[in-house]
Amino acid sequence: MRAFVADIFKEILLLVRDWMGLIFLFFMPILLVLVMTLMQDVSLHKLRNEKVDIALIDLDKSIVGKAIVQGLDSSAVFTIHQTFQGDTMDLIMAQQLVEDGEFNFALVIPPKATRHMKRIVTNEIRKQMPTLGSKVLPIDKLPDVDIQIYFNPLIKATFRQAISSSIYELISNIQTQFIFKAYTDVVAHLSGKPNNDDFPMSKIHVIENKMGSLTQQLIPNTSQHNVPAWTVFAIFFIVIPLSGQIISERYEGTLLRLKTMPPLFISHLVSRVLVYSSIAMLQAYVILLIGKYALPILDLPVVEFNGHLIDLLVFSFIIGLTATSYGLLIAVFARTQHQAAIFGSVSIILLAAMGGVWVPFYLMPENMQAISVLSPLNWALGGYYKIILLGSDLVDISAEILKLLMITTLSLLSAFYYERSKRS
Repeated sequence: MRAFVADIFKEILLLVRDWMGLIFLFFMPILLVLVMTLMQDVSLHKLRNEKVDIALIDLDKSIVGKAIVQGLDSSAVFTIHQTFQGDTMDLIMAQQLVEDGEFNFALVIPPKATRHMKRIVTNEIRKQMPTLGSKVLPIDKLPDVDIQIYFNPLIKATFRQAISSSIYELISNIQTQFIFKAYTDVVAHLSGKPNNDDFPMSKIHVIENKMGSLTQQLIPNTSQHNVPAWTVFAIFFIVIPLSGQIISERYEGTLLRLKTMPPLFISHLVSRVLVYSSIAMLQAYVILLIGKYALPILDLPVVEFNGHLIDLLVFSFIIGLTATSYGLLIAVFARTQHQAAIFGSVSIILLAAMGGVWVPFYLMPENMQAISVLSPLNWALGGYYKIILLGSDLVDISAEILKLLMITTLSLLSAFYYERSKRS
């Protein structure tokens, strides 16, 4: 037991003496959290508050045209322009402005759109109520209401679809009003009691309910993403000083002397794993405090722990176990500190990029999301998300913990058997 405590004390002394390594492990992630959160928050804030300018030509000048103009103009997404530099826009001018990049979209509402839509709705009602005194027209005899959208070819397809969906929604509301009015006119004719009210669309609501606990469904703000993301990144970057220290001991003969000492060599490895995993927990604690107390000073969203600080620290220790075991694996296979540093840093950066550290998971394309779940950093980040955003505990993130412990075990066994094969 005394030898085990001495091993732990020795590892702590080595870390304390390596000032550059400590700066690398603590100040680098803190700087990344501050810089990346500031950059992303400004960018996302701009995207959230920037409206889409649409050139609009209303040739209908009636119910349909006015409803579309009013609906788009009252939206928090679009800004309607019917004039440009003091001149009323026509079709040729709107097309040219879109082509020149002044507007991303131009919307043209055709003449007689209201009249044609009324005819379409009335014709459908006549199929059910032929007593109106007019014949039902075949569909090919009915006029079309063609609302034209001109767009810049550089605009993404998803953006174009969003514009089209918004217009279809407005048209659907107008159609509902027409149908309601037509039916009430028929009933008024039969009953003698008119209804001059509009259809109460305000009583129809779309209510969003946040459900589920899957990481893929969690949408964090900039602070809630960057604080845990760079915490995971910092913890896994432990592999560089750890593997470098082990290789240094190998060349200095320290490792060989440790193997010949009375205490089992495994106790030296366990002490090292415990110390570096504790450092990972300390890293997480420092960065989480930055998220809670320092980010609000910079007018950034605060990161709340939801009363689960202990769960966060224990989970950070488990992440540290995975990172430390990976560092041991690199140290066993690498021949020089240079090899360990290059492979360790490049592999962690790749796993971080793939796991949603650099770019949030929900912003990735679908093919990258499928690959992302293969990264241990994604599992670690997913566990943090659940604790911070959903208030989950260690039981709720047991799947992430199990996967991290499996990688830990696999790395330690691989390092052990490879090291033993070299001695045989």
